[in-house]
Amino acid sequence: MENDKADLKNLYHKGKMAPITIELTDKGIMGIVEFGEAVESPEEFPFDLTDTQAVISYVHKEKVKYYRINGIQQNLPVSYSSLREKK
Repeated sequence: MENDKADLKNLYHKGKMAPITIELTDKGIMGIVEFGEAVESPEEFPFDLTDTQAVISYVHKEKVKYYRINGIQQNLPVSYSSLREKK
């Protein structure tokens, strides 16, 4: 999109929709989605996605556009029995 501005709106994954924001982290610029805020997609979504795909919606030049992401992996959570991290 070069110098044109685009506003990120939502991420769609596994039939759910959640808002997406861009944040500067110690690892660089990242898109952040909190699926605790996810809701069932209220609109009919025009794409068939697998479990390893997601779509980001954004507005560019007053038009809604979509970008598909492939290769999503789900990592198992790491839990500890105490507050100290076990090595």
